[in-house]
Parts: sequence; C-alpha cells; structure tokens
Amino acid sequence: MFMTEVLGRCSMLEQRVADIYSQFAGSLNDDKELESYWLGMAEEEKHHGKILAAEKAALEVDSDTGYFMPEFSAKLVEMDTMLKRVEEKARLGVTKDEAFALALEMEQSELNTIYRDLVLMGRAAVKLMARHMDQSLSLPKHQQGLVEGIKRFVPTSPTRQQAEAWAAQHHMGQEPRR
Repeated sequence: MFMTEVLGRCSMLEQRVADIYSQFAGSLNDDKELESYWLGMAEEEKHHGKILAAEKAALEVDSDTGYFMPEFSAKLVEMDTMLKRVEEKARLGVTKDEAFALALEMEQSELNTIYRDLVLMGRAAVKLMARHMDQSLSLPKHQQGLVEGIKRFVPTSPTRQQAEAWAAQHHMGQEPRR
C-alpha cells in the first residue's frame, strides 16, 4: 500500500469519526450545549480529514504515490472494524455516558497515531498548513478537549477516570483525579 492510498483511506476514516460525532450531537440534541460540543468535535475531525486529503492531492499532482507503507494495511483494517462497531452503536442510539466512552475509545485508537505519523511524513506545504492551522484543531488540543468535555458533561462517569489517566499518560496537562 502506497502513501496516497493510506492518505485517502485515513481521510475517509476521519470523516467517519466526524459523522459519528455528528450523530452523537443529533441523538443528544435535548441538551444544546452538549449538541454544540459534539458538533465542534465533528468539525475538528473533518479538518483532520481535509489535511490528509490535501497531502494526497499534493502527491497526486506530481504523479507521486509516496512511500510504500505495507505496515499500514493491517492498521487500517483494524480501524475500519472498530469504526463499524462504533457506527452501529451510534446508529442504534447512545446515552451521554456511552457517547463519551466511545469517543474516548476512538481518540485512544491507532487512528490518531496514524494521523500524526502521516502529517509528520507529509510534504512541506502540508506540514506548514498543519503547523499554522488554528491551534484548536491540533491533535493534542483536540484530545484535551475530549477530556475536558468528559469532565464537564459526565463528571461522575467511570469514563472520567479512564480519560484522566490517559491524559496524564500522554502529558496533556491533566491531573489524575484523586
């Protein structure tokens, strides 16, 4: 699998995560503040997808397929399987707690590692775009936003402890709850 295919597939995966977050917003729309939160998370995921699509387009302009990346094939299958499971749960409807638990699972997944790696391997123009984009759309800020959302909207959920431990492990400036 060449980099252009990986970028295309990952861009679609990011869009699927955005669609899941939009579905959370729609199913939890009795709370306008929470609905707005999920719509914001969806927009950030859409932006991630656009960055990957821009990198793919930059390679294709030069008729370049990019690096050969055989190790990504299995990772992408794993991500697709996880997202199919989460999409099905979202389609059936989730509670506020379940939505945050599923979001935490997605944000802790290999998809974010792949996204970071692809941006780091990308061409200078895409790296520049990623570096200069609004900081609210950066991956660490996005992940920290999820942790803050969990603290705000489901403060007594077991997902909160899991999110805080993850944040502390990844140095997101969060203190573990005592």
